[in-house]
Amino acid sequence: MKKPFRNPFATVKLSPMPELGQESVKNEKKKNFRKQKLFGIIVLLILLAVSVWSIMTRVDIQEVPRLVLNQTAGATIYSAIPFSYTDEEETRKLRDSAQPKLPLFFRIENTKINELKANLGKFEEEKKDILGGKICSVFSKRVAEAAQKGLISETDRDLYRGKIYRLIDHQGRRLVKPKKIIDANTPENEARNIAENVAYDFFKKDRSLQKKQEEVLYSEALKLLQNAAAFYDKTITEREVEKELNKLGMVQFEYKRGDILLRKGSTVTQQDINRLNCYEKELQRTKSAQKLRTDWIKFAQSVCIALLLILFTAIYMIHIHPEVLESGNKIWALGLIVLIALLLNILFVKLCSYIGEIFSIPPRLWYLALPLGFAPLVIGILIGVRTALFAGLFISLVASFSGMNQFNMVVFGMVISALSAYTIKGCRNYRSLFLRGFFVLTIVSTVLIIVFCWQDESLLDVMPWPFILPAAVSIATIVLVQFTLVVIEAIFDLTSKITMNLYSDYNHPLLKSMQINAPGTYHHSLVVSMLTEAAAEAIGADHIQARVGALFHDVGKIKKSEYFTENSSGENLHDKLTPRESALVITNHIREGMRLAKEYKLIRPIREAIQQHHGTDLVYYFYKQAKDSGECFDEKDFHYDGPRPRSKEIAILSLADACEAASRSLEKPSFEKISEMVHAIIQKRQREGQLDECDLTLRELTMIRESFIKTLTSMFHARIAYPKDDEENEDENDLFVDAENKKTAEEKS
Repeated sequence: MKKPFRNPFATVKLSPMPELGQESVKNEKKKNFRKQKLFGIIVLLILLAVSVWSIMTRVDIQEVPRLVLNQTAGATIYSAIPFSYTDEEETRKLRDSAQPKLPLFFRIENTKINELKANLGKFEEEKKDILGGKICSVFSKRVAEAAQKGLISETDRDLYRGKIYRLIDHQGRRLVKPKKIIDANTPENEARNIAENVAYDFFKKDRSLQKKQEEVLYSEALKLLQNAAAFYDKTITEREVEKELNKLGMVQFEYKRGDILLRKGSTVTQQDINRLNCYEKELQRTKSAQKLRTDWIKFAQSVCIALLLILFTAIYMIHIHPEVLESGNKIWALGLIVLIALLLNILFVKLCSYIGEIFSIPPRLWYLALPLGFAPLVIGILIGVRTALFAGLFISLVASFSGMNQFNMVVFGMVISALSAYTIKGCRNYRSLFLRGFFVLTIVSTVLIIVFCWQDESLLDVMPWPFILPAAVSIATIVLVQFTLVVIEAIFDLTSKITMNLYSDYNHPLLKSMQINAPGTYHHSLVVSMLTEAAAEAIGADHIQARVGALFHDVGKIKKSEYFTENSSGENLHDKLTPRESALVITNHIREGMRLAKEYKLIRPIREAIQQHHGTDLVYYFYKQAKDSGECFDEKDFHYDGPRPRSKEIAILSLADACEAASRSLEKPSFEKISEMVHAIIQKRQREGQLDECDLTLRELTMIRESFIKTLTSMFHARIAYPKDDEENEDENDLFVDAENKKTAEEKS
């Protein structure tokens, strides 16, 4: 006895069919808008707090170490502020070097000159009768003149040898220009000159008498001149020397921001300690002066700056990238990426300051340690290049307000953001991402730092860090980017092209299962993926997402694959089912596909492709059967659950799926038949409103139609009929005949 047929889907409960009207769509959009608005406000508040903290955190000032005299400096110290330092040691050296060049002052006492004149008068009275009145008069005159010119005693000349001197009178008036004391006239020399000259003038005819009188005159002149010699005036000398030294001033050194105050490995001197103490005082004074504005004012300024930047960013996103704001996951992901980037900026500079003290990295290069390429790379891969550019600019502006080379920071961030985001947009795997990201970040950073340092005329002072820092930071940035991509994709259910490309591997377990259990569906999916990818590429949509979604869109047919025409072996199992049950079998492949997607943890774009590729379409064949049977039925039972396609890629998949299935029913397909079929299917989908929730334009629909026609025509092209080679066929037949005869003979024997 034949067993009655048992419906395998009798226990399956149908999910309620969504309303097909526009009112439900509008309500859903309003609800989503309010939800995304709330998400956006929360993200902006978080970014505001972190931005304010980043702006208020000054990270380019080294701590001043405690130094011990004669120890070896463990790090190079750079000045964070411009300041002046008075070097007492250098001032002392300058004064010591200048002091020997200043003259000593010798005073000619008026009382001694008067006393000399009185003594000369007595000399004339006493010697007039012995030497003669005329000789005494000449002698007295010359002695007085010599005394008035100024004489330096032999003792003083030897004592101050190497010095310069200057004569002054009893009123302090300078008499002659400064000259070396070694060249000064002494009483001995002047007495000898006077005696020789006078003796020669009066006794030159008698040499013996001349010598005798010369000694007498010398003795008298020496006695008189020694008492009249100028004496060293210490008080005036010290006063005049101090006056001249004061004109020299103090030795001051002007230090600019970034100048070296102490080199690593040098021996600490008292001068180094004094210099750093002065620097520390100036630094504290600068901080105290800034604190006069109070922390509240600084906080208010930081809040205003951050608010303006965030406001500008929000306006930009609303008007330029509204599609990003339509997704709560994208809003949270974007906010988290920017938040991580801001925190990484602070962390990297802190690390660089610590390492910089060990390896003597100038603080003016610390902004090179910022991973400014991090956010543009992650956002460029997950969301888009334009969003990545603006996010990179926002992060650079926030970093620049922390006080580190503001202009250089903005330029550096803009260039890095633009080139890194543009370079990686075509990456299809992590290897390509690593190589492209590393080279662009390293090369651009190196070129920019060389340009900036060259502009500051200090390139040699910072070598070789312009080459080491960019390479090290680039490697760290790329590693963080790859790690962050995996985490962000897992948390927020976002998908990059790199991850999407991994699912195009035909060895995926679900695709392998489809090959075995539903070969017809697998072949259908391959053809649809070709159609979808070509059309998506034609209109500039994400062709990888379109292709991968097409490969998996019918995985739900793996279960009960024999109920689908492409997998049928000839027997029509639907003959045993009612139209409603058949429709349930057909539409259930969406639910089964979603179950498998969840089981195999397929990414969101694939899940959406599985769920939306039929939209709310009608299973027309079984609907017509039910309608022709005259039985009462609910039309909702013959519709797919939806929702309708909400992206260009899924809309293309929906059209390609229908066109590929319809093309199988064409007899002797030609260009005209294919064109008519594709046009009719697209028109039908438009009339039924299946494309209302995606943003395809009429121009793009035209391009999609042309792409489908071109691809399908190429697939169904006619082949050339090659003529048969009769001789070759006869030879082959002879071989088969001989083999058959030989086999028959063996059996008979």
